[in-house]
Amino acid sequence: MNDNVNCSIHGDGEATYVCSHINLSLKDRSRTGFVPVVDDEGGYQAFCTTCHDMTDEEWEREGRSLITMICIGCFRDAAALNGVEATYLEGLRA
Repeated sequence: MNDNVNCSIHGDGEATYVCSHINLSLKDRSRTGFVPVVDDEGGYQAFCTTCHDMTDEEWEREGRSLITMICIGCFRDAAALNGVEATYLEGLRA
Protein backbone atom coordinates (compact mmCIF):
# COMPACT_ATOMS: atom_id res chain seq x y z
CA MET A 1 0.00 0.00 0.00
CA ASN A 2 1.29 3.46 -0.88
CA ASP A 3 1.35 6.36 1.57
CA ASN A 4 -0.60 9.57 1.00
CA VAL A 5 0.65 13.12 1.31
CA ASN A 6 -1.11 16.49 1.48
CA CYS A 7 0.28 18.90 -1.10
CA SER A 8 -0.32 22.65 -0.97
CA ILE A 9 -0.79 22.62 -4.77
CA HIS A 10 -2.60 19.34 -5.51
CA GLY A 11 -4.26 18.47 -2.19
CA ASP A 12 -4.32 14.89 -0.89
CA GLY A 13 -2.64 12.36 -3.13
CA GLU A 14 -0.37 9.39 -3.43
CA ALA A 15 3.14 9.89 -2.05
CA THR A 16 6.05 9.45 -4.44
CA TYR A 17 9.78 9.67 -3.84
CA VAL A 18 12.27 11.66 -5.89
CA CYS A 19 15.78 12.98 -5.51
CA SER A 20 16.08 16.49 -4.12
CA HIS A 21 17.29 17.75 -7.52
CA ILE A 22 13.92 16.92 -9.08
CA ASN A 23 12.12 18.54 -6.16
CA LEU A 24 14.21 21.70 -6.62
CA SER A 25 13.49 21.68 -10.35
CA LEU A 26 9.80 22.11 -9.56
CA LYS A 27 10.66 25.38 -7.85
CA ASP A 28 13.14 26.82 -10.35
CA ARG A 29 11.64 25.13 -13.46
CA SER A 30 15.02 23.69 -14.50
CA ARG A 31 15.28 20.46 -16.43
CA THR A 32 17.29 17.86 -14.52
CA GLY A 33 16.37 14.69 -16.30
CA PHE A 34 13.70 12.35 -14.98
CA VAL A 35 14.23 8.60 -14.75
CA PRO A 36 11.07 7.01 -13.28
CA VAL A 37 10.85 3.59 -11.69
CA VAL A 38 8.24 1.62 -9.79
CA ASP A 39 9.43 0.12 -6.50
CA ASP A 40 8.61 -3.37 -5.24
CA GLU A 41 5.41 -2.11 -3.57
CA GLY A 42 4.17 -0.39 -6.76
CA GLY A 43 5.13 3.15 -5.69
CA TYR A 44 6.61 5.71 -8.03
CA GLN A 45 10.18 6.95 -7.66
CA ALA A 46 12.29 9.12 -9.95
CA PHE A 47 15.88 10.28 -10.14
CA CYS A 48 17.56 13.08 -12.03
CA THR A 49 20.21 12.12 -14.55
CA THR A 50 23.06 12.83 -12.12
CA CYS A 51 21.61 10.68 -9.33
CA HIS A 52 20.63 7.93 -11.75
CA ASP A 53 24.21 7.81 -13.04
CA MET A 54 25.77 7.46 -9.56
CA THR A 55 27.76 4.31 -8.92
CA ASP A 56 26.52 1.96 -6.20
CA GLU A 57 29.29 3.23 -3.94
CA GLU A 58 28.34 6.88 -4.51
CA TRP A 59 24.68 6.10 -3.86
CA GLU A 60 25.52 4.32 -0.59
CA ARG A 61 27.58 7.34 0.53
CA GLU A 62 25.22 10.16 -0.36
CA GLY A 63 22.12 8.99 -2.20
CA ARG A 64 19.85 8.21 0.71
CA SER A 65 20.13 11.77 2.02
CA LEU A 66 18.88 13.07 -1.35
CA ILE A 67 15.45 11.37 -1.27
CA THR A 68 12.36 13.51 -0.69
CA MET A 69 8.63 12.84 -0.81
CA ILE A 70 6.27 14.66 -3.17
CA CYS A 71 2.67 14.04 -4.24
CA ILE A 72 1.75 12.24 -7.45
CA GLY A 73 0.61 15.54 -8.97
CA CYS A 74 4.02 17.11 -8.42
CA PHE A 75 5.62 13.90 -9.72
CA ARG A 76 3.63 14.25 -12.95
CA ASP A 77 4.52 17.95 -13.15
CA ALA A 78 8.23 17.12 -12.80
CA ALA A 79 7.92 14.41 -15.43
CA ALA A 80 6.25 16.83 -17.86
CA LEU A 81 8.90 19.49 -17.17
CA ASN A 82 11.48 16.93 -18.29
CA GLY A 83 9.54 15.71 -21.33
CA VAL A 84 8.17 12.46 -19.86
CA GLU A 85 4.51 11.92 -20.76
CA ALA A 86 1.94 10.91 -18.15
CA THR A 87 0.79 8.01 -20.34
CA TYR A 88 4.31 6.58 -20.07
CA LEU A 89 4.15 6.82 -16.28
CA GLU A 90 0.84 4.95 -16.11
CA GLY A 91 2.40 2.18 -18.20
CA LEU A 92 5.15 1.63 -15.64
CA ARG A 93 2.73 -0.08 -13.27
CA ALA A 94 1.21 -2.36 -15.88
